[in-house]
Amino acid sequence: INNTVTTFGNSAVGIYLLSGSSNTLANNIITTIDSSAYGIFLDINSLNNLSNNRINTSGADSYGVFLSQNSNSIFTFNNVSTSGSGAFGIRLSGGESKNNTFTSSILSTSGSGADVIRMSGVSRNNTFITSKITTASNYIGTDGTSTGNNITNTTFSATNGSLRFPQTIELPVTKTISLSNLNITFNKIFLNSTNIGSGNISFMNLSAEITFNNLNLTDPKPTVDLNDTGSFEQCNPPRCNEVSYNSTTLIFVFNVSSFTAYSSSETDIISPNVTDLRPIVESSFNTSQTIELVANVTD
Repeated sequence: INNTVTTFGNSAVGIYLLSGSSNTLANNIITTIDSSAYGIFLDINSLNNLSNNRINTSGADSYGVFLSQNSNSIFTFNNVSTSGSGAFGIRLSGGESKNNTFTSSILSTSGSGADVIRMSGVSRNNTFITSKITTASNYIGTDGTSTGNNITNTTFSATNGSLRFPQTIELPVTKTISLSNLNITFNKIFLNSTNIGSGNISFMNLSAEITFNNLNLTDPKPTVDLNDTGSFEQCNPPRCNEVSYNSTTLIFVFNVSSFTAYSSSETDIISPNVTDLRPIVESSFNTSQTIELVANVTD
């Protein structure tokens, strides 16, 4: 508890627990510098409690937290970041890491080919609650043996905005949520909700909360690309429901009922220009006549 640990050298480990149980790791600051390093490594452990730890790894192929055959442990308020290529924020592997619960985690990877959360080697029934996840490559991945894992109230975050799913989502096997199928750019969020191709994440075609940052607009409105053609149109309730816009912070928040690509645009506050053509002004008609109305409208 309350340790500051810095490691140098390849394959170094900040904190290593082997064949233990009921341990508490709290309020530690752990930094690893070189490649293939581990911030925290739990090997054949159970019933541990890890809370309020800050872990940073900067080398390639490193791990913020690595679990091998670890079960029934609780992870709360941990902040994990990795910056090396091929590095993992949290890796569950090595033979049946199961029934672990991660709550209120802030997790980020900034290296190429890096996964924020990766579950493999029969990692089962692990739960991630209220996670904030940021990546330059892959958010979450599972292999073909990792079943029953789920995420709840998860925020996929980027500089230009975020996407939050409040509900519980069970993660299918052999799936990767990455920037190629869930992408947040300036004033645009895309999620591949189709059933086409191995890269689809149709299991996430759910309601969610979208946040756009840095929108210098007066009164933004949600827009949607219904046919994935790059053409956006106004998105109205019940599909889109505005939550708030703060003109000081330039943050726009709205809810959506399902997924494709979403953006926003300025609300049209200028009335169209209408020129009456027929009937001419002060024309007279009786009640039995059919009246044709013709006008030019420009907007």
